[in-house]
Amino acid sequence: MTEGPRQHEQHPRDRPDPRVQIRLVVIQILVFSLLLTLGGRLWYLQIRNGKEYTDEAKNNHVQQVVQPAVRGSLLDARGVPLADNETRLVVSASRTELMKMKDKGRTVLTRLAGVLDMKPEDVVNKVRLCDSQTPKPCWNGSPYQPIPVTDEATTQQALQIRERAEDFPGITAEPTAVRRYPAPGKARTSQVLGYLSPVTDAEIEKAKDTDSPFLRSDQIGRSGLERTYDKALRGKAGVTRYEVDNLGRVIGQAKNDPPVLGSNVVTSIDARVQAVAEWELHNAMVEARKTFDKNTNENYKADAGAVVVMENKTGRIVAMASQPDYDPNAWVGGISAKDYAALTGKNSNFPLLNRAIQGQAAPGSIFKVIPTTAAVNAGYDFNGRYPCPSSYSIGNQVFKNFESQATAPSPSARPSRSPATPSTTPLPPAVAEGRRHEAEEGRQGLVLQDRPPVRSRRRDRHRPPQRGHRPRPRPQVEAGLLGGQQGLLVQDRQEGRHLRPAALLRELPRRQPDARR
Repeated sequence: MTEGPRQHEQHPRDRPDPRVQIRLVVIQILVFSLLLTLGGRLWYLQIRNGKEYTDEAKNNHVQQVVQPAVRGSLLDARGVPLADNETRLVVSASRTELMKMKDKGRTVLTRLAGVLDMKPEDVVNKVRLCDSQTPKPCWNGSPYQPIPVTDEATTQQALQIRERAEDFPGITAEPTAVRRYPAPGKARTSQVLGYLSPVTDAEIEKAKDTDSPFLRSDQIGRSGLERTYDKALRGKAGVTRYEVDNLGRVIGQAKNDPPVLGSNVVTSIDARVQAVAEWELHNAMVEARKTFDKNTNENYKADAGAVVVMENKTGRIVAMASQPDYDPNAWVGGISAKDYAALTGKNSNFPLLNRAIQGQAAPGSIFKVIPTTAAVNAGYDFNGRYPCPSSYSIGNQVFKNFESQATAPSPSARPSRSPATPSTTPLPPAVAEGRRHEAEEGRQGLVLQDRPPVRSRRRDRHRPPQRGHRPRPRPQVEAGLLGGQQGLLVQDRQEGRHLRPAALLRELPRRQPDARR
């Protein structure tokens, strides 16, 4: 009997190892998981947030160049500029163009320093970028923006740069608006106007999400009207967007937003009255230093003072002066370390302080209006007379009078027709010389009428005028001495007539301010 073919039996070594199969399954699962994760991530980037990342990629290849807006002017009540802008020739360097050169533009900058009469190291330092390790001077703005080297270039220097453009690639010389404080009539108006300085990184970060963000090239107000109306005065800077490649080379212009000029601010200050106020305050302080003080047994120091001139019907500030003052032009283009120390040092007497609104001084007898009102409301006799001793005790607290000096008793609070007792406080010689002072009616004896000799000869308004003659009314200008001889308060006392600042100036003694500093 023939046997059939014997089936092939698999050798045990040829059988697949279960452990290998498990490993293959695990690897397959891992590969599929990675592919699934990668696919999901691609879907998220390309489809879910594709537009957002596309816009960011475009922005990475767009660089902005800022064109500062011309700052608005500060004008007085007649339109005379107290702070405006002047055109200066500014020489700037394009860092983008300089970096394309083999020596990074050092040869061009050295040649430029020779034209501008500057040291080559100073010019090179001005165009380098600032970082945490770079000492100043350096440029903290955009590297794609023209970097100013100097704003004091002469016409001859600018012409050399423009005519020899092949020798100065990347260098421009163009007229640019720079802040100016003209001081009309020698009226500085320093503390009222304030000053400008560059914006800081902290201020840029704080204003990032507001409706008026700062740019690194902005100059902002630090005090006075420059600070109060900074947003309106600053305007809106223009921005030009350039397309650049991954090497930073400009390949085209994307968008251009032109700058918006800042608004002009018209103030109630009259520059002519301001000049007179500063002049008279300075003279009063000089004369007060010659006056002997019996309380201290030495002359008055008179190292500071303030004057405020207001319209008596509207309360508008016509002039505001504070001494010592400073020149706001020292801040234009960056203040030097020497000038900054002179304005803020211990021996500077702090000229940046506006003593008209920030100073602390004895209120003087004008404060009598307040306690008199309180006394009448409390039931005290309206027609009584009250003593003014050197001190007054309430419980364990002793309140001393100004300079601990007793004065005459206060008269009746009711205005009378008889002249009040004159003040015991001496007027400065600058005010008393050549004038006749009369006590004003019903003013507590501390506010005096100031009538120049020429006005003492005018026709009495109670006497009937001659036929065919119309007497010209002249205002009576009060010169009330503020507490501690801080200055003069000038206001119109003409009956029922509103005295404009221009009319007031015509009635004041005609004196031209000489060099007083």
